[in-house]
Amino acid sequence: MKHFILLLACCILLVNCKKGPEGPKGETGAPGNNGPSGTAATGTISGNVYQYDEFSKRVQTSLNTITVSVEGTTLSTVTNEKGIYTLADVPAGTYTLNYKGPKTQVMKNTQVSFVGNGILYVHASIVDKPTWLISNPTLTINANQPIYGLTGTITNTLNFPKSPLLLCGLSPDIDNQNPATYDYARFINLNSNQSFYSSGSPQYPEGTIFYAKVYAAVPGFSYTEVSSQRVVNYSVGDVSSPVFTLTMPKIN
Repeated sequence: MKHFILLLACCILLVNCKKGPEGPKGETGAPGNNGPSGTAATGTISGNVYQYDEFSKRVQTSLNTITVSVEGTTLSTVTNEKGIYTLADVPAGTYTLNYKGPKTQVMKNTQVSFVGNGILYVHASIVDKPTWLISNPTLTINANQPIYGLTGTITNTLNFPKSPLLLCGLSPDIDNQNPATYDYARFINLNSNQSFYSSGSPQYPEGTIFYAKVYAAVPGFSYTEVSSQRVVNYSVGDVSSPVFTLTMPKIN
């Protein structure tokens, strides 16, 4: 009987215990670390920049001259005396890396995919701009076959093979670092008489007026431009020939 009375009292106590009104909320705690859906961790992009002079000879000393930057960001660094660069705190993404020295044009490593953790090694080669120039050049097109003949003289006596770069386009505003300004690019071999020719031509219809420029250049140094997927020869001098105006003849 005593046990029954005790059990009945406990049941009555549970029924009468109702939830009271909520009290005020406490302060929000500090946020935790981002999980997989948060901001990706940063990492490092590093590599060697192999440097060459205008004669295509490897430079082995004083290599702390190349600025390396991530296009579209403020991330930038300079190579050390061994030619090594390190870009720290790089978020995940796909980037274009720009390389520029005091004697070079801009070289690019495009479509560099970085997951944002650890170290990604990206190497590059860069070459000094040519210092030789082309003076008094002429440019003609043969009507019987698509052959350009370019003749001129070199302003200095540097004794090494020279290969001018010929660019043709439909606008006189030809710029070797902007592939949208030209349709045709070809290196020309210079012979002992300082005459140089380029076989082949842009595929313009007969009667088309087009334009051409010739640059002092070092063959073999190029990158692929992202938007057009065209090759850019960055190893050219600052000064080009005058702009030539030509008319596409009928090719027999």
